[in-house]
Amino acid sequence: MSGIYYFYQEKTLLKMLSANRSVLWYRGLRAVMLGGMLSLVWGRGYGMGEALVLTFSTATTPEICGNGQGTATVTVLNDVGPFEFSIDGGATWQASGTFSNLTQGVYTVMAYEVANPANSGSVGVTITNIAGPTAFLQPFPATCVNNDGEIDVTTLTGTPPFQYQLDNGSFGPGNLIGGVSGGNHSVTIKDNNGCMVTEFTNVPLTNNLTLTMGPGATICQGSSSMLTLMSNATAYSWAPAASLNNPSVAQPSASPQSTTTYTVTATLGVCTTTGPETITVLPAPHPTATPVAQLCYGQSTQLQGAGGVTYQWSPATYLNSTTVPNPVVTAPQKSITYSLNVTDAAGCSSLQPALVLVVVTPPPVVFAGDDTAILLGQTLQLDAVDVNGAGFTSYSWSPAIGLDNPSIQDPVATVTGDMTYVVTASTVAGCTGTDTIRIKAVTASDVVVPNAFSPNGDGRNDILRPHAIGIKDFKYFRVFNRWGQMVFSTTNEGEGWDGRVAGQVQPLGTYVWVVMGLDFAGKPVERRGTVVLVR
Repeated sequence: MSGIYYFYQEKTLLKMLSANRSVLWYRGLRAVMLGGMLSLVWGRGYGMGEALVLTFSTATTPEICGNGQGTATVTVLNDVGPFEFSIDGGATWQASGTFSNLTQGVYTVMAYEVANPANSGSVGVTITNIAGPTAFLQPFPATCVNNDGEIDVTTLTGTPPFQYQLDNGSFGPGNLIGGVSGGNHSVTIKDNNGCMVTEFTNVPLTNNLTLTMGPGATICQGSSSMLTLMSNATAYSWAPAASLNNPSVAQPSASPQSTTTYTVTATLGVCTTTGPETITVLPAPHPTATPVAQLCYGQSTQLQGAGGVTYQWSPATYLNSTTVPNPVVTAPQKSITYSLNVTDAAGCSSLQPALVLVVVTPPPVVFAGDDTAILLGQTLQLDAVDVNGAGFTSYSWSPAIGLDNPSIQDPVATVTGDMTYVVTASTVAGCTGTDTIRIKAVTASDVVVPNAFSPNGDGRNDILRPHAIGIKDFKYFRVFNRWGQMVFSTTNEGEGWDGRVAGQVQPLGTYVWVVMGLDFAGKPVERRGTVVLVR
């Protein structure tokens, strides 16, 4: 039976609650449902008399961090039971006086004796809560290195000692957490009861990277300059990198060919900044000079240079000065190339020299012919030979006595006495060569052989030949070495010995010759002699 009943005793309002019992009590007064009627009785049992008011002892354990696991234990002190217990007018009664899973608050525990329900009572119990930690986070900025920020944790509630965890890392005892990077972070605080709370904060980042760029520089093309800056950065990257010796250092050497602005990216930890620096390049001067000069051997010339305010010629060979723009090359002995470098008014030097090739033509060689002897009154065809192919374009023989034309290469001479002719041959460039030929006038037939020859290939006196004077029929010409071995023989007047035997060069020294022919009267003309072979 359940219900709510109100009744008074001594003007006191009685309010009794019952879930499953038909007994209500107050100060020994019992209210019992008998036959559907409410009766008030006194005493123990169902008879008249006063019921026993139970007395209790209580024991509680608090809930921790609001976990709803507080407990209350009520023990009856003045009766033996068994008993039924209920908490806060609950609909459920239990045989145990222990109640679990209680949250913080004040509770009323009611009890009655099972054998005699009139024996009853109630007692109040209080469940407390041991609060978990709460905290205040104070962040301190990190610098660019980004591992030097701090979070200072002030714990407001909770049971010490406390432990602290940064960003789901490991727990530790210190409330001043160091080594923190800039940005959002979480800190979990755990107290001695295992209660935890997580708070969030943002660690600011202080940019302590400094960068002061240098003033730049002005350089001449082809030179270099150091880029300068002041910074506490730990890494650098310069661009453009092509003209730098190392784009990854603070102060690289720059060698631009034209004015260039370089940009550096400086890095310190997570911080970066950039800065420009300009290298102004003054263009190098360009020297100019006469490109080619043609000279005959023994001639001089003057070089022509321009393009600067100071000049430097090299090499100094044959020059009267190396520091004037127009030096004189005096009688160079061979072809030579001169280089000219200049410096302008800004002090910049040329990068590439101007080159001048002075071409010296080797001395031209003309051969007037071997000295000879001619019968008085006979003629001789002269012929000047261009020995080294100089390209002679004009000839002049002197004296002109006995010559049919002294201005041609091959005039005809009429022998009226001993004569020496000099031939001068000239090229288009004005280079000249001279040579002489001696002609002896004789009155009788003879054969003349030179006393020396030099078969060295220079085109002069290379062949040993006999020269027949007034000889009608040439018979032979023979040459022997010092051991009497014949090294050359011919029956042709125009042939001669070249100083070789079977292609082998013969040694220097004296050789013996024999020549024979018939004069116009049929009389034999024989001559013998020696010749010296030289080279």
